[in-house]
Amino acid sequence: MRTDRSAILIAAITSIAVSLAACSVAAPLRSPTSVVPPSVTASSPAPASTATEPIPSITPLPTPPPAASTTPRPRPTDPSVAPSTASQRPPTVIPVAELHGPFEPIAGLAASYCLKGDCQETPPSPDGLPRASAGLGGSGLSIEFPLGTVISAWEVTATRGAAEGSAPEALLGSGRSEPYATLYVAAPDKGDWLLRATIHSGSEDFVDYHWSLRVREPSRPPPMSDVGPPDGLLRAGRQMVTGLEGSFCYQETCGDIGQLPTARISPLLRVPGSASEMTFHLRGGTGFTTWSVAYWDARDDQGMETMDLAAGGREGATLTATDFQPPPPGDWQVKISVAFRDGGDATYFSHLIVD
Repeated sequence: MRTDRSAILIAAITSIAVSLAACSVAAPLRSPTSVVPPSVTASSPAPASTATEPIPSITPLPTPPPAASTTPRPRPTDPSVAPSTASQRPPTVIPVAELHGPFEPIAGLAASYCLKGDCQETPPSPDGLPRASAGLGGSGLSIEFPLGTVISAWEVTATRGAAEGSAPEALLGSGRSEPYATLYVAAPDKGDWLLRATIHSGSEDFVDYHWSLRVREPSRPPPMSDVGPPDGLLRAGRQMVTGLEGSFCYQETCGDIGQLPTARISPLLRVPGSASEMTFHLRGGTGFTTWSVAYWDARDDQGMETMDLAAGGREGATLTATDFQPPPPGDWQVKISVAFRDGGDATYFSHLIVD
């Protein structure tokens, strides 16, 4: 009986030992002070130092820069590279040239020019030219430019008909170093004309302006009435114009123009420097007794600063012509006054450019 009890006790002890061994294998005992960081799994053995050392902080990684944009950016300007000459050159400004007469002002066609190195040579087509048509009546023409336009030399010519490339048939006017922005020229005869004004502003710079002009009647100032004074003719050298009729009383008929005519509508006479005298007479040999000549700046439309030039004759005399010296070089409006032998008087206006 004792032997059996001993065997049973030994077997029970052995069974408990086996059970404890199995439990130690399945879940090993942990130290109550050990701490397992969250990043360590339960199956991993805890390092020995974690029992007393704090958990180290985790430094975040730097944010990577954004990806480069695929949109092209403007390239920086290289100061060592100068921009092209074409981008620096301002557009060529051609002064406007207006043709004036007894019609609305007409701007000319600038077909050919050379200004500050910008040159163009284009033969104009007669069909494409600005056109003017009028009975000039001896009033002449003028070409006006903006104030400040530099003119070192100029020439205005007329070619009859529409024949392109034909030689000019008439020189209407020319000059040098004009101080004003208005050029006065004589009117061509009756017919169709191509006008060309060549304006120089330096040794090489020029502009050619073109117009088409139809003159419907000969150049002669229209009479103020059916019964008026005879024409007053003014001559300088080989040139002669019929003066523009002003106020008058003649053969019991009087007329008053009310205001002075401007140089733009007065007939133009260019007086060469070689002309030492000018001659005035009445058409048909009509006699007069006294006469006087006054002049003023052509730009002064009111004649505010009138200057006496010459005077002569006497009461009871009979004159058919008179001579006098021209005014000094310049651009002038001239008024000639006469008293008729048979009573009455008249005034005549002309536009003089004295070289």
